[in-house]
Amino acid sequence: MSLRAIWIVLPSKDAASPLYVKYFPTVEARSKSQLGSKYVPIPDPEDFVKLLLLQVGLVHGDCFVESRDGCDKPALYPAFHLEVEKGTLWPVVVLEGRGLMFCALPLEAVDINTCKSLVNMSSVSTALEVLHGLSLCTPVNGINLTPGSLALAEINKYISVSLPFGRPVCCDPVIASQLTIPASKSKIKAASFQQPLWNPVPHKGKSQVVFHVREEVRSMQQFGQSEVKDSTDVYGVVTCKAEVEGVAPEVSIIMQQPPGQTLSISSTTGSVETKGTVTRIRFRPSDKQPLCCYIVHSICEPPIKGDLAVKVNENVAAVSLKLQLSSDMRNVFQQLQAVIPFPGLAILRVKPNASQGSITIRAKNEILWNIGSKFPSKPPEVSLDCTVRLQKATDQPSQPDLASSTTMCAMLYFRTSDFTYSGTKIDPQTIMVTTAPKVRCSASSEFLSGTFTIWNSEGEIPVITNPPLEELQSCLSAPCE
Repeated sequence: MSLRAIWIVLPSKDAASPLYVKYFPTVEARSKSQLGSKYVPIPDPEDFVKLLLLQVGLVHGDCFVESRDGCDKPALYPAFHLEVEKGTLWPVVVLEGRGLMFCALPLEAVDINTCKSLVNMSSVSTALEVLHGLSLCTPVNGINLTPGSLALAEINKYISVSLPFGRPVCCDPVIASQLTIPASKSKIKAASFQQPLWNPVPHKGKSQVVFHVREEVRSMQQFGQSEVKDSTDVYGVVTCKAEVEGVAPEVSIIMQQPPGQTLSISSTTGSVETKGTVTRIRFRPSDKQPLCCYIVHSICEPPIKGDLAVKVNENVAAVSLKLQLSSDMRNVFQQLQAVIPFPGLAILRVKPNASQGSITIRAKNEILWNIGSKFPSKPPEVSLDCTVRLQKATDQPSQPDLASSTTMCAMLYFRTSDFTYSGTKIDPQTIMVTTAPKVRCSASSEFLSGTFTIWNSEGEIPVITNPPLEELQSCLSAPCE
């Protein structure tokens, strides 16, 4: 996509000519050959301003204008069409800001009579991005936008860097200004290189390479069901963020991984060597690059075992949830919560009895158990017993009886840092960076829950009925806590 011309116009009915105009002759020559008979030449700057002010309603806004107010053409703002002597000039993209109108005419072959939407026209969105960057370089109301002024020099520099020969390359004026800063002779002599495409601005500051291992566990548990086995899967991704001066260096790491792990390496990786449980990876990093992903097949025991029992009789439910920490799991958490939802129902009262943590009602139909930051040391388990009075939700009056309409489960959410359940880790001492001296290397990890569901263990369906109703009613006779 290329731009045929750019204008900066003062939105005033007395404006006779644009404050700034820039034509791209190479794009105009290309438009003549590509558009053929559909080619419409660009009018003079004075005529363009008159047509634009008429089309946006600043001139003759109180009377009917067929080309502007007629119903035979769709409104495709911010793209306007200007009726010139030799046809229709379209799309003229207009962006208003800083008390000015910034206009651009992209090279577009789609006719206005056949265009119904701008969704599939990337030229319009790209032109808007260019005009937004241009507006950031222009003073408010075009003050001091005169020949030889500093403001005009900034605009010309932005256009020459961001739109060479009319083709948008970099629409951010901050990055464009950085690209025009010449490098010192010492740096040129030290290393002759080109900046990577993903980061055109040279890095300033301390050089560092940071690795992060993010591991997630997904578990589905339903104790007491012989025909349904518990399922636990562990997934992980290793990312690298490099902030190093000059060209991206070659990085080498050694990653420890458990046996039975399926490793998927990114296509940008240079070489991979695996010996037993040790994998050496060499690559050139990009911006927050996913280095590899892995799946652990050897894990059978979930990090937290859960047992949920729910009994419902009419509008009263007895809930019992027990959680036990695995011996392989670290007992320090940034987040440790359990949620028991009641879909299609509303919670009226709760009589909780938790061995640890606090209980709150969330969204009127969920019990939130905030367990805390760790399990008790001996034994590492917690429990929650509560009696809940329910009613049908007012926004779902068509629900049948409470027990059969509810699928009961508990969802567990936890997060801990500097730990992976599979044992996958990167030793910062093994990180080697070439062509970049004095680079700070670090590695971090986190382990968190994904879809961690504990289903009701009673009966063939997640909810069973007919518990002692009188006993449940007596539990609710006391005031709620």
